[in-house]
Amino acid sequence: MNSSNSSNPTTLRSKLGQIVRDERRYRQWRALARWWLIASVAGIAVLAIVWVTDWRSPALWWVVAGFALAGAGMSWWRERGEHDHRWVVARIERENPQLKALLMTASEQEPDAATGTLTYLQERVILEAIDQERRSPWVQRMIE
Repeated sequence: MNSSNSSNPTTLRSKLGQIVRDERRYRQWRALARWWLIASVAGIAVLAIVWVTDWRSPALWWVVAGFALAGAGMSWWRERGEHDHRWVVARIERENPQLKALLMTASEQEPDAATGTLTYLQERVILEAIDQERRSPWVQRMIE
């Protein structure tokens, strides 16, 4: 059976990939904001120490700056690389109970290695998942 472009597993994976990228970007910014908040609190604490004790040391500011940079680097390092789409599928299915396990099943379909095509049942599963997305656009809801 010849797979059409609309039932191609890469079509479904590209929709999921968009969600994964947006979620990764959100997590990176959230982690970075968390580190900036901690560094700001540390900076305020240093200001309080300087104000109360009149002790001035440029090393304190380097420690705060180093802490902020180290945190930013760690947050970037942790969220880099390729992420698996299965956690996104599980979240979508949890928020859209009408999907049951349809999306997970559809996202796992691979064309036959020898022919490069999908079987009829594989195409049906993928088409049903894409049709569900058209009727109730979970991609758009996950991105917003």
